[in-house]
Parts: sequence; C-alpha cells; structure tokens
Amino acid sequence: MGINQEDFMKGFVSALGEERVVKKLDDVICQRLVKEMQELRDDSRLTDLEKEELDQQEQYSRRNNHRIRGIEEKETEDVAKMTIDLINKNVCEMKPITIDDVNRVHRVGRRRDDGVSRPILIRFSTYRARQRVYANKRKLNPRQRQGIPGRPWAWTTESGASNVQQQAATQNIYVNEDLSRLRASLLWRARQGKQENKIKDCWSSDGNMLVKDSKDTVRNEDELSAIMSQSG
Repeated sequence: MGINQEDFMKGFVSALGEERVVKKLDDVICQRLVKEMQELRDDSRLTDLEKEELDQQEQYSRRNNHRIRGIEEKETEDVAKMTIDLINKNVCEMKPITIDDVNRVHRVGRRRDDGVSRPILIRFSTYRARQRVYANKRKLNPRQRQGIPGRPWAWTTESGASNVQQQAATQNIYVNEDLSRLRASLLWRARQGKQENKIKDCWSSDGNMLVKDSKDTVRNEDELSAIMSQSG
C-alpha cells in the first residue's frame, strides 16, 4: 500500500527538524546549484555580465568552504576526524571545531597514480566557524605547528595517542578558499604575473581576488591584464 500525500508531507516536515537531514538536504541543493550555474555560465549565448552574475552566485554558494592541501593521503583514513584533529591541534586550540561545525569533509577528485595527495574539501555549517579557521591558517606553517623542529611531527587525539599520520616538519599545509572555476583560473594567472614581476602580490579574500597596490578587486581577465601591463 502506497503512502498518501498527507502522510508524506507530515513525515517530510518532521524530518526537517532533524539536523542530519537538514545538513544532507543543504549539501544536495548546493551541489545541484553549483552544477547548474556552471552549465549556464558555459553557454556561449550568455553575455559577459550574465556570466559574471552567475559566477558571483556560484562563489557565494562556496563561501563556507575551504580546500586544504598538503595532508598526506593514506589507503584507509578517516578524513573528517583527521582534518578536525589537525585544525584543533594547530589552528583552533582556544575554541575547537566540533563535528557540528562541519557539514562534510572529503578528498576532491579521483585518487592519483603518481602518489600525490588529493586536496581536502571541508564545508562548514556556518561562516563564523569557517572564519575561525581561515583567520589563523598561518599557524599551519611548519615553524609554528606543534612538533619538534626539523623532525617528523604528529598531531594527537584527545586521549594523547599519536595519530598514524605524520608529516615532515618542512612540509607546508595550505588552507585556501574554495574558489569558482573562473576565480581559481584568475588567481592562477595572477600568480604567474607575480613570478614574472608584473605584480607584487595577489590573494583572495571572501572569494574576491585582490592585487597589492590596486584599490579594486579584480573581476576578470581584462582587469588583471590592465593591472599587469602598467608594470611594463
């Protein structure tokens, strides 16, 4: 016997009161939204202004995310626990991140044959939790991380047991914003310009790309090219 519409709606409304259901629903909606915006942005019939607006919406959907690079990948690993332990041991000692502050944590992309560790995507449940980590990300510099300088280091669990994961003290772990494809490409091009001494420095903040000594955010390739050409 099938369920009638009234019973279905009652069950659905009841499920919305469960935090795990809300998190899962939020995750599914965000993934679907990003995919649809990417497909729309790639439509050749769209004007530059329309593409820019779509990119802004996509970046907003990523505002609670970080991408973490440099954490060694193991054959079997608890990515969520490993990442949260690392953050709390080295970044948020005073106000630890809990599992309730995180919607999802996973490696990005397929496992690589060359042994290079895939980045980790972490989506926080609130922007405030995300900012607690981002504001202190420099603590992951090897000279500031907890451990013995010049020797392998390991972060520990609450019980004090050393985690199996160990990193070389000279290895950097980078916490970056989760940028849209357009903005990630723009930042990559700006970093090339820095290596070519066309700009002094560049970075992203809340999804916006900034160039040192430039008053405005850089929104597209033309604006970046104009800034870099001034140095010549």
